[in-house]
Amino acid sequence: MRSNSKQSPFLQPWHVDCRLSKELPDDKPVRGRFVAAVLAGTLAAAALTYTFWTVYARQELAADIADWRQRIEANSAETAKLRAVGAALAADAARVDEAYALIHGPLVVSKFIQEIGRTRPAPVRLDMIELNSGAISLRGGLSESSQRASVILGQYVADLRASPYFRQFFSAMALTTLERNEQTGAINFEITLKLKVETP
Repeated sequence: MRSNSKQSPFLQPWHVDCRLSKELPDDKPVRGRFVAAVLAGTLAAAALTYTFWTVYARQELAADIADWRQRIEANSAETAKLRAVGAALAADAARVDEAYALIHGPLVVSKFIQEIGRTRPAPVRLDMIELNSGAISLRGGLSESSQRASVILGQYVADLRASPYFRQFFSAMALTTLERNEQTGAINFEITLKLKVETP
């Protein structure tokens, strides 16, 4: 029997092995470059998206600011009118409070008018009695010369200061206005009676 120690040439691989494993380059650097390129592209896309979003947000904010400024300017006139009305109402409320305090206080209006009429000199004409800011103003006129009017009104104020009734309610009484009316020729005057401040 023939020995099989020597391999037959027909038992070799049926095709030629063309692989050149030793000559092929290493693929690890290629993988590294690919991963780095993917990461760089991702970061670039994120940065670009963030930039676009920031620009959009700034534009929206600028548009909102411009819109609110326009609304404020459009409503500024109405706001000014409301403030003026509020100030007028506050002033009217203060006058009402003063009038209420005067009516319900120790100074009785009817008695005050009676005393004013009793002490008024004959040439003096009273046109208005007004309560304003803690004081009572007497406005009127008289048909006299400037010198004569000054003497009459000066004596009138002196009589008011000497009256126990007026000293009870007023801390100061003075002639604050004296001028001639160019149209009528009469002397217009204003006497101010300052109310005493009540201490609590």
